[in-house]
Order: sequence, then structure tokens, then C-alpha cells
Amino acid sequence: MPGPIIGGHRPQGVQPTQQNQPVGGQNPVGLGGRQLGVAQPGAPRNPVLKALSDIGHAIARVFTPAQPGPGRAQAAEQRAVAKLDGRLGELLGGLSRKQSGEVGVNLYRLERAQAQLAGAGGDGERALGERLGERLGQMSTQELRTLAKALRGDNVAQAQVNLGGHPEAEQLLMRIETAVVRELGDRARTEMTRGTDRVVDQALEALDKGESDGRIAGLMQAAFHPATNELGSLRSSGVSGLDDKEVDREVARTVQDSLSRLPQDKLDRLLQKTPTDELRRLALAGPEGAVAGALDKEIAARTERLTARYEEGCAKFLSHDPAKAVEDPSGPLHDPVNFARSLTDLAEALQLLRDHCKTHNLPLPPRTDELLAKIMGHGEELLRPGNLNLGELSNERLGIFAKSLKLLGIERANGPIQKEIETRLAPQETAYRQSARAMLDGLRSGDPARVLAGLRDMEANFSSLKNLRNDLVRDMVGAPEVARLREKLTGEALAGLSDQELMEVFAALQKPENKALLEGLYVAGEISDRAGQDNYGVQLNVMGAYLEETLGQVATELEKRGVSLPRDDSGRLLLPSSGERPSLGNLTPAARQVFRDLLSVELGEGRDTGRLNRGTVRGELRNTMEGILKQPTTEIVALPGGAVVSEQFYKDAMRCFEFRLPGGESLIDYGDWETLGETERKARIESGFQRLVEFCEGDGDMALLLTRHAHQGLAAGFFGACVQNPDDNPVRLPDGRSGIVDQGWPGHFQYVPMVSFVRDGNGRPQIDFSLVVQGGMLQTMDGGMVWLDPETSRMSYRYRAALGEDGTLSFAGAPSYDLSLNPSRFQKPYAPPTLDDVRDPKKTALRGDVLDFARGIQSGQLVQAQYAMDEFRAQPTLLRALKVVDQHLRPGAPGEVGGLPGTDGIRDTVDQAAALARQALVAAFDDTLTHIDGLIQDNYYNGREHTLSSLPGWPAGFQPPPTYRDLLQSGNQQAIEALHNHIAHPTRAPEMIAFKRALQEFALAPGFEGAEALFERFIKPAPQGGLFDVDATPSDTLNLDNSTRDTIRERLDEIRDTPLAPTLFDDPNRVLCQRVEQDILPAMTAAVNEGRF
Repeated sequence: MPGPIIGGHRPQGVQPTQQNQPVGGQNPVGLGGRQLGVAQPGAPRNPVLKALSDIGHAIARVFTPAQPGPGRAQAAEQRAVAKLDGRLGELLGGLSRKQSGEVGVNLYRLERAQAQLAGAGGDGERALGERLGERLGQMSTQELRTLAKALRGDNVAQAQVNLGGHPEAEQLLMRIETAVVRELGDRARTEMTRGTDRVVDQALEALDKGESDGRIAGLMQAAFHPATNELGSLRSSGVSGLDDKEVDREVARTVQDSLSRLPQDKLDRLLQKTPTDELRRLALAGPEGAVAGALDKEIAARTERLTARYEEGCAKFLSHDPAKAVEDPSGPLHDPVNFARSLTDLAEALQLLRDHCKTHNLPLPPRTDELLAKIMGHGEELLRPGNLNLGELSNERLGIFAKSLKLLGIERANGPIQKEIETRLAPQETAYRQSARAMLDGLRSGDPARVLAGLRDMEANFSSLKNLRNDLVRDMVGAPEVARLREKLTGEALAGLSDQELMEVFAALQKPENKALLEGLYVAGEISDRAGQDNYGVQLNVMGAYLEETLGQVATELEKRGVSLPRDDSGRLLLPSSGERPSLGNLTPAARQVFRDLLSVELGEGRDTGRLNRGTVRGELRNTMEGILKQPTTEIVALPGGAVVSEQFYKDAMRCFEFRLPGGESLIDYGDWETLGETERKARIESGFQRLVEFCEGDGDMALLLTRHAHQGLAAGFFGACVQNPDDNPVRLPDGRSGIVDQGWPGHFQYVPMVSFVRDGNGRPQIDFSLVVQGGMLQTMDGGMVWLDPETSRMSYRYRAALGEDGTLSFAGAPSYDLSLNPSRFQKPYAPPTLDDVRDPKKTALRGDVLDFARGIQSGQLVQAQYAMDEFRAQPTLLRALKVVDQHLRPGAPGEVGGLPGTDGIRDTVDQAAALARQALVAAFDDTLTHIDGLIQDNYYNGREHTLSSLPGWPAGFQPPPTYRDLLQSGNQQAIEALHNHIAHPTRAPEMIAFKRALQEFALAPGFEGAEALFERFIKPAPQGGLFDVDATPSDTLNLDNSTRDTIRERLDEIRDTPLAPTLFDDPNRVLCQRVEQDILPAMTAAVNEGRF
């Protein structure tokens, strides 16, 4: 039952005369446009065309045979048809190219070609129709629309004037016009039917799969779009003469035709999910057959369903006892989320019922107003301020709750709700005012970075504020409301400036360099548009508009304070001109760098040059990313209250990963997190998960599925895809080298991932992931490492992903990135060193480089001394003090450092302590020596006195003393050595004699190294070899019990670790630190920056 696509009346366009009506009685529709003059019958023809016509007829009479034969006649007809086709092509081509000079001549040529075909015995009308249809059929729809526009343009209008009195050519023009209109109409009908059927089939598929009502309703709304779009295109081409009502009717008929294909049961079910407004559109079109019956049936059934829903909601609300509101477990105090949801459902039910009845001209059910009155009275008692717990409601839920109360006429809760809304709006309003103040201060101080950063933050904060107000207040419905709010907040920021500060801002805004900032913002917007980043271009243009409007706002504030400013009669400010137009040439190098680092825009010298360092991820890079993020994690964790979340989500939550709800609210409360125990933290996580369930409208399975995807592993997709697709990797340095950003200098690197749970246009949950990286190190694709400037290098990327029916994620739109990577001049795996870095013993690589550089400039002993003094400060022992003194503070020491304060006194203190320590070191082995002497007495002296005199080397005539001790006290070294040499034989006890001799030598020059050598050789247990280890080295280890060994070790350690005052070297160390900080570190940084170190 298709209606007339292009209307039943004739728009003005190429007008047929009585002489050139279309053949066959058809009434073609014009293409719209201006009224064109047409010559009346008998009027003189255009002289030029008349002359050409006369000449053509004369030539035809001369060269046309009187009676051609059959073969020649057929050939002549074919040539005439070919010529007709060529002339038609010339005419259509000229029309498409809008070449007005050709139109009249080409029309005349086509008319003559048609006449020649008739003269050759052919059917000119039929041939022209066939060729025209063939050529139009080969054109694209866009080409046809261009041709249709050309036919109603100035060129054709002028050509028609020139054709006055030439009805044959005018008739050809009219015929072409009619064919174009018919072809476009046929194509529109096909596309309307095909597109509508496709969307209806999608809705039917969603219905069969049990998808949400919102999804199906959205598809039924979309079913009206294909026909609407096609008819809109026809109207923009000037083809369709339908008015708005006729378009609506034609669209509805197309949808009805598509619905009529369905079986009755599916038609009924689909209409149940169709929104009220779309039912109205179908009804107004005059449905027929099965669709009419199903529509009437659904309207009646929907009235009953909506009435029942409303009455059930009323009964549930009225069941809450106001007298017991404080104790009511499901009331507004103890269960505010579910209570608000039920009240919102009630308000929605009332609104749907009213809309349904109004749309279909039905009376409201009789009890509607009666129940509403009860609701109003009951609500006034139930929703007292002390009964409300609004803090548990999300921003969106609070806004809907407030709107629902207004719809139901319950006013008592307005005060607390308004206060809560103002509390939630205040931080975002403050953020905007602060960013505006930063911009104003930047103008006053001539700091382009503060100006642009302030404008950027103004745009971002106001955008967030608009979204927040749309959740809470729902009043940002149009441009005037938005402008008034921003003007108010900016005015509040200006009010905080003194008169002098305001005048400084007013003057700064007129400076060429700040006008150049404005020009730069608009040029940056154009660069973004050319790069296909329209949304970012809009942001930049908004920033420019904010800056441009600031002058007028400042002027208004000054005039409020009594400052008179010149204005013209229209109220426009009269400002002294600098004589220069805003120009990029006035941008300072610093400002250009700010555009690059802060806004990701490389500005050229003119408007048509420049580059954008941000964009969207496409092609194989996107496909690889999607493949990486697709699969959910499987491990789960049970929380104390019974909720279940994914293990990765739980681990990230324990690490305070930022999960957010729409409007920017944190999903999990991390306040005082460090003070909480594990059980308390789990309870916080579970509370956050319940908020996620609420976000999913009570669907716990959906919330669990979201946690399977929502974790910081979402960050891996981008960098992984960059590695696998190096040619498409957008992460590049200015010189073109690509790579991936990794962790940078400790303390100079930020890595901030975030997951936000959002909804698509149909209300389905989605995941919005973002990552911001500041600084870092670029691992280049060729294996190199480039350390990035932590102040100016940043990158971020973001994407939104939707859940598929199989539980996997896929991109909902192209992922975007934004970067500004600048290599640091200081190419080391650490930041330019400070004195604190140098004094940090854990930074071994940095300390090693500082020492190497100092040695290169003949200052190595200075750094070594400083390190040694810091080591002493950390462990103030005698051994470390001796190291400092012996290596750096004694005259002639290998690492002597002169000119340090207090060194004489330090040396005396250390030397005195060292002298006592040396005596103690010798004494540490006394017990061992006594033990050895006893063994010698028992095993090699006692009872053998009569044989000693026979030992080799024993002095003649020397009588052996009674004991070994007496022998030692005798002082007879020859006798002592004779005995010792005897004992030192490998078969006796050579280790004891070796120890006595080594100890005797040590006592002559005791020191820590000698003491350690004695211990290692004689006291420390020797490694145990195997039973048959014939290659084992003979050991000098004495046969001592472990207790004796431990006692000696402890004594040596105590002497070595003799404590001294930690501040012993503080005065000279302070001077060394100054020299390192002032002389060595700046020189090293400069050398690294210049590539010399």
C-alpha cells in the first residue's frame, strides 16, 4: 500500500506549456526552484537557434536520400541512434558540471539528433526513453541527486529563458527532469523498504533471543529511520514535494508494510515492545488489515497494563507506614536505593499512562487522580527530612528521584534533596572557577602555559559539570541555559580579582601575543578537523570561544565596579587597535611548545600547515587490540557477604585501582584504606560491587561479568598491538622512531589507568577504559631505549567497549590516543642527579656514574671521600673511620682531600681509638695462645726433658727447663726454635707452630686486616674434603672447639665495630657535599645533555 513518494502537487520548476505536455498524458513533477518564463505559441524563436535550425533542415534535405534501400536504412538508423546517445551524454554531462553555456546548445543538438533518427525511419521517442533510462540507471544515487539539483539551478533557468519559443527542446528538458525524478523515487522506495525490513528483522531477532525491552524498543524506533532518511534526501535534492505530515505518513506506511510480513503472534509481541510515540505514528497513517487490528489490540492492552502497573506501584508506596519510617527496613532511611527505585518506577508508570492516553486520545482511568492524591498526602508524611538517606543514591539516581517526586507532587523532600544536589555540584563548580582563575592569572603574568592549561581545564570541568547537572538537575537542555551557567561561574571567578588585577587582565587580552593564542586555538581546531578528530576540534574551538568571550566578561565586571569603558551605539566595546590582525607569527616559541606539549598540536607558520599528535586507532592495530582484550578472566573470589567478583578485579581493588560510575563517582570507597584490615577492605569492595549491581539494574550476573573484564589488564591491548603492528604504531618520537612506553625514572613517572562503567544509548552497560602516562622510557622497535622528558612527555589512550552476547568485549567506536613524546636531553636510566640521589646507597648505577665522571675531571677522591663519610654515618665504627682517615685525611694518602675543616682533631680521635683497638686485637688471641702452649707442654715437653737436648739445633750445654713456659721465659731463642722446628714437622703439629710464629709477627704491627688473616688461617674451620681427597691442601686450622672459635670471632667483631660518634665527620662531609652539589653534578648533567658523558 505504498503512497506517493514525491507528492501529488507540482513544485515550481521547469514548467510545461500546453504544447509540450509529456507524451501519454503523464503528469511529471517538477524539481522545485524558481518560476521560469516559457514562450507562448507563435512567438518568435531565439534568432541564433532559428538560424541553426534552418541550416540543419537545409542540410538534411540535401544529403538525405529520397528512397534508401533496406540495408542502408538500417545502418543510417543505427548511426542516428548512436548520435542521439552521444548528444544525450553531452547534455547530461554539461548539466552535472553546471556549465550554463552548454545547456541550450546541447538541448538543441539532442533535439536535432532525435529528429534525424525519425528522418532515418527510427522511433525517436522510444530510443530517447531507452537511452535516457539506461544512462540514469548507471548513475549512482549521489550523481542523480547532483543532477536533480542542477536541473533546478540557475544554469538551467537561464537556458530555459534562452529556449523561449522552442517547444521541442523544452519538452526534452521536461522529459529528462521527469525521468530523473522517477529514477530517484524508485530507488528511494527500494531503499526505504530494504532498510526498514532489515531493522524490523533485527528487532524480531532480539525479541526471539529474549533481549531487553529497551533494546527492542530502540530498534523499533530505528525502524522509522531508513524511510525518514531517504525522504529527507529527496527533499534536499528538491525532488519530493511532500510536506512534513505527508513525510510522516509515508514513513509510517513503509513500516506498516514491513510489519505486515510478520506472522500474527510475532506482530503482536513486537508491538508490545514498541514505544508509545511510534504506535501513534503507525495509527495516524491509517493502518489496514492485520496491522490495524494488532495495533488496536495493543493500544487497548497497553492501557490495561499501564493502569495495573500504576495501581500496583501506588499500593506498594502506600504500604510504607509513615509512623514507622525510621524502623522500616525497606524505607527511605535504611534501603534508600531500592526505595528510590520503586518510587521512580511509580512516577514512570504514571507518566507512561498519561502519555499513552494523551497520545491515543483516551481518557485517564477513573482512579488515576484519586490514587495520585493519596500518594501526595502519604509522601508528605513519609518523606520527612529525618527519614531520608540520600547519600547512598548515585548522582543519576538522585536526579531521577527528585524528578519523580516533582511528578508525583511530593514537595516535603525538596529541601533536603536540593541541599544534597548543591553539595554534590559544589566541587565541580569550584573546579571550574579555579581553572578560570588560573587562566586569568596566566594572562596577567604573561604565561601561555597557564592560559592554555586553564582554558583546557575550564572546558573539561564545565563539560563534567554539565554532565553532572544533567544527572542531578536535568536543566542543561539548551544553549541559553548552558551559557547562563558558565557566565555566572566565570563572573564569580572574576569577582575574586581586585580592580588592579582586572585592569591587568583587560590589558593583557589586547596584546598581540594573546590574540595569537586565540588564533592558535582556532587554527588548532582546523588542524584537528582535517585530521578527522572533529570532537577534539570542537574542544579547541570551545577553548578559543572561552578566551574570546573573556574580554567582554571582564569589561562587564569593570563596569559593575564603576569603571567607564567606551562603547558604540550598539553597545560594542571600542578598543584601541594594535594595528595588527591576530597572527600565528606573534606566537612565542614557548607558546608553540605549550601547544605541542599540552594540546598535542604542532602549529605551522600558516593556517594550512601543522600536525595533530592524537587520533583514533584503526585497521590491523585496532583488530589486534580487540583480540587481546576480548576474553574475560575466569578466576573468582567470594566476598564475606556472599557476593562473587573476579579475582583480578578483587586484586586491583585491593591496590586502590580507580573504578568509577557514570558522573565520575568512585565505585569503591578507598578513604582511610591504609588503616583498614583485610576484612574491612573486603566489605568496602563488596559494597562497591553492590553499587555495580545497582548500575546493572539489579542484574548480578551482568555485574559479575563486568568485573571479569574490568581490571588493569585492559591496558595491555594497546601496547601489545603496537608491538605486533610496528608500521601502524602511532607512539612515535618527533624524529619518527616508534616504540612502546615503559616505566621511567623512579619518582618521575606516572601511570594512571582507570575504568568507568557507562551506558550506551540503549541503556546497556559498557566499559570505558583510559590510561594516562607521564614521562617514562620509550622502548623503540629497534631495541633502543629513549628516556623521555617527564615534564613534557605524556601519552594517553582511551576506548569504550561493549559486551557481546557471548560475554566478550568489543570496541564501541574507535579507540583514541593522545601523545606528546619528547626525548630528555639527559639520556640515563635515572633523572639528572641531585645531592640526595648521590647520598642514596641504593642508587648504585647513579653513584657509579657520578664517581666515574668525577674521576674524569680529577675530582674522584672528593666523591670517594664523601661516599666513605656517608658510609661511616650509616655505620659509625672504628673500622670505617680508619678507612676514611687512612685513605683521605692523612697527608700523602692516595685519595687525600685537602682544605677540609677539623681533620687534625678527627685524626687524633681515630688514632687513639685505633691504638687501643690494636692492643685488643692481639689480646683477642691470648686464650688461644695459652691453649696451644698447654698442648705443647702436654704432648711435646712434659716427660721429655731428657731428650730435648738431642734435638737438632739445640744449644750445647743448655739444660732444658722444667716446663715449656720456663723455656719460653728463658729467652734462649736457639733452644726455642729447635723445639718449635721439631713440633713443626708435618707428622706432628705444624699448625700450632705456624700460629705462634704468625701471632708473634702480627703483634709487631697489629691491625684489622692482620687479625682477619690470622682468623681465616688458623681459627676458622677448614673446608672438609672427602676421605680419599689426596689433592686437598694441608690446613693450618687449629684443633679448637666451636665455642672457642665463636668467642674469638665475637671479640674481633666487637673491636672492629668499636662505636664512634656518628657526627665525627659531619663538618668535613658538609663541605664535600657542597662541592659535589655545586661543582660536580651540574657539570655532569651538562656533559650528559651535550652527549659528552
